[in-house]
Amino acid sequence: QSQYIAYRDTINNEETIRKMADLRTEYEVGQKQAEVDLANAEKEAQAKQALIVGGGLSVVLFLIGIIAFIQYRNNQQKKATNQILRHQKGELETQKTQLEALNSTKDRFFSIISHDLRGPVNAFFGVSKLIKMYVSKGKVNEITEIAEDIDESVSKLSGLLDNLLDWAVQQQGQFPNVPEKVNFNEMTNDLIQVFDTMAKSKNIELINDLPDKVELFVDKNSTMTIFRNLLNNALKFTEEGGSVTFHGELDKETAILKVTDTGVGIPADKLKKLFTLNEKKSTWGTAGEKGLGLGLQLAYEFAEMNKGAIEVESEEGVGTSFIVKLPVFETEDVKSE
Repeated sequence: QSQYIAYRDTINNEETIRKMADLRTEYEVGQKQAEVDLANAEKEAQAKQALIVGGGLSVVLFLIGIIAFIQYRNNQQKKATNQILRHQKGELETQKTQLEALNSTKDRFFSIISHDLRGPVNAFFGVSKLIKMYVSKGKVNEITEIAEDIDESVSKLSGLLDNLLDWAVQQQGQFPNVPEKVNFNEMTNDLIQVFDTMAKSKNIELINDLPDKVELFVDKNSTMTIFRNLLNNALKFTEEGGSVTFHGELDKETAILKVTDTGVGIPADKLKKLFTLNEKKSTWGTAGEKGLGLGLQLAYEFAEMNKGAIEVESEEGVGTSFIVKLPVFETEDVKSE
């Protein structure tokens, strides 16, 4: 029995040890499997996370691309809009400049018309005094002669106004400049007839001392304006009983034309700024004639416009000479046109 008990205990102990070994082995195997499962789970989780991150990055990149495209398109549209606005702004500025030029030219034309008509019209005040004097003395013949002069002056004055208005209509934002063959002798005769009444009202002699034939290559209207202003100023600043003379000579391709008066002359300090409007003041004539202070500046600008020049010589108490140099007409001028 003792031996039985000893064998039984040994057997039980071996069985117990075997079971314990099996349990230990099973435990270790389970633990390893758990570790493997955990590792696999972690790998799967990492893979899913990587997939999610990759998908998220793809979405973010896609959104960034869309935003960049929208921004690019907006920038292009903005550039196109800015270009259109700049173009429109340039057109508006151009139109504004053109309108300002038109308005300035229009104002200048009104000034020219009023200035060129002022002298001949003012002359009628002097004529009315002569008529009253002749009426009081009973000199009917002289009155008839004056009436004929008035008729002729009014006719020339009307033609002058028509020419000025026609010239104004031709302007396109600047003064029309159409050079052509101009007979200066005929122009001078027309000017003398226009200002004849004004000259007679102050008993001033108008003398035409030009060569037989002076032909210029100039714009007729602007050249007429030059000499209308010079003749008007000469009559304005010449005392009663004086004279105004047209002189002329040819120097190769240039005509040297002078308007000389026996008037009050111009002070030396005014000669330098004679062709500007800095002071914007006109000077009263010897018979109280009022001016606009515009004539000499126009004469200077129009002389340059006709590829010429204007100079002045004056001595106080002796008189003044305005020298205008203008191109002479030649056959080549017509061919070049």
